[in-house]
Amino acid sequence: MNLSNIFESTDFVHASGTKEELQVAEFLKAQCEALGVPARLEAFRVAMGEIESAHLFADGKEITCKAFNCCGSGSVEGELYYMPGMDPVSLAGAKDKIVLLDQGVGFFSYHDLMKAGAKGLIFQYGNVHYPNTDIDQRDLREAAVGEERKVLCAMIHSGQAMELVKNKVKNIRLEIFQHEYDGESHNVIAEIPGKREEYIVLSAHYDTTSLSHGAYDNMSGCAGLLGIMEQLKDKELNYGLRFVFCGSEERGLLGSKAYVRDHESELEKAALNINLDMIGTYLGKFIACVSAEDNKLAVKSLALLEKKLRKRGLHPLFITGHTGWTDNMEFAFAHKNELCSPFKKRAHDPNALYDAYDESDDTEENAKSGF
Repeated sequence: MNLSNIFESTDFVHASGTKEELQVAEFLKAQCEALGVPARLEAFRVAMGEIESAHLFADGKEITCKAFNCCGSGSVEGELYYMPGMDPVSLAGAKDKIVLLDQGVGFFSYHDLMKAGAKGLIFQYGNVHYPNTDIDQRDLREAAVGEERKVLCAMIHSGQAMELVKNKVKNIRLEIFQHEYDGESHNVIAEIPGKREEYIVLSAHYDTTSLSHGAYDNMSGCAGLLGIMEQLKDKELNYGLRFVFCGSEERGLLGSKAYVRDHESELEKAALNINLDMIGTYLGKFIACVSAEDNKLAVKSLALLEKKLRKRGLHPLFITGHTGWTDNMEFAFAHKNELCSPFKKRAHDPNALYDAYDESDDTEENAKSGF
């Protein structure tokens, strides 16, 4: 396995449902086959939107915005309403307003806003203390909308959002026109058989956001899977290994959702899922996060891992509990064996938008330099 080739060959934006994402899927399939492990692509539907025009006017002055894919087309005008919280008192003021939010929305918060009568939504991206003014491309997710109506949504930079509030802007007009259609994304599946019928699923997503080349998030995880594959492909294994390179994770874990839906009848044979998302060092420390049925089980698992790592001269920093929304969650929610499920209670908001952070410097060059 040639790590430099893996990162150099995928050093470009390859977002969900694009021809570039398919290019990386085919590259990963070829990498598996070069190791002697059969691989295949499994396609699944993704909602796509091609933005034709997007304009946002604040008291008549146009400011830069990015329209959400799949939020519909048209124009909407109304009073600006800054709503930093989702409490009932704040929601009561959203009726017939264009609502500026500090946070993303999931199923429950979006439905609350629609029931409150919001006419349109504006989100903010970035950090007012950073010089970068890039705005990420987002989409109004089908999982959030459900059976509710769609409203026009746009993203602006945090600095502009602050100016809107500071200058007490009264009126907002939002105009969006786009072509919406059904696209395709793909999971890449490869398998090494074992002696038992049960198998372990090893997963990592390979798609990127619109501002990232994905070296850290998450070609690092894909390279990790290929490294495991290379080391174990000729070994006699007790459990089989199924490698799942997930597409469209950045748009709400769509690849892992498609996998557990399409392989529902096989899930009882999946003994464990190990998901690699952004592996490597962070601030000079080795970090491992584990979700488990309860915190005691997580601590026990981490204690065993810590012991093994310290024998190798590593000094890890461990985090227990919620590992963040990544592809392991779909296996956890879908699995029939409750020992493999990290949550007995309903999750607070599984469809929340991806936390905003700047990935524009996530390139192969910076990954090499240790930036």
